[in-house]
Amino acid sequence: MSLRIKEYIDVDKAYLITTRLDNDDCFHKDAIKIIQQNFKAEDKTVIDLCKGLTLQVEHEYKLSVRDDVHSGPFISLIEKVQSSNDFLTVYNREHLHWVGDANYIRIDGGYYWLQIIHNRNISNQLNNNLTFNKSYLKGYDFIEKIHFTPRYYLFVILKKMKFIRVLKSINKRNVM
Repeated sequence: MSLRIKEYIDVDKAYLITTRLDNDDCFHKDAIKIIQQNFKAEDKTVIDLCKGLTLQVEHEYKLSVRDDVHSGPFISLIEKVQSSNDFLTVYNREHLHWVGDANYIRIDGGYYWLQIIHNRNISNQLNNNLTFNKSYLKGYDFIEKIHFTPRYYLFVILKKMKFIRVLKSINKRNVM
């Protein structure tokens, strides 16, 4: 990877920022700007976008909010450019394995990444914080293509009302 970076790096720059992004996920239109605005001239520093979204795209659309992800799959690494031009890059290790080896800059103000959930994912999944509030998707170009089913709206409303837990509890009593 260092050879590819050498082709594009500006020789008068002292630092390099590399960012994790899978080919099936996406960034908010302001994500790169936010990463650059939070740059600090500190070697081995991670910019951690701590808020994001997950969107299930198969069978029916489902959206969940992720509010406190530490060292998640969308981190960026700041590193000092060495004269040898050997770069670690953010892909030097798994995203969780930077904890303890790097300084962290936490970005808590915005939902800057969107992880797409589909049947080919290995470990990604929706969390329990489901929503149908499309305002979370502002800043992503495809917002108008997302349509939630009436069943999903009802499910989220009942879940927020804790009605689902009550039904499960009643069902457990009836089984016993």
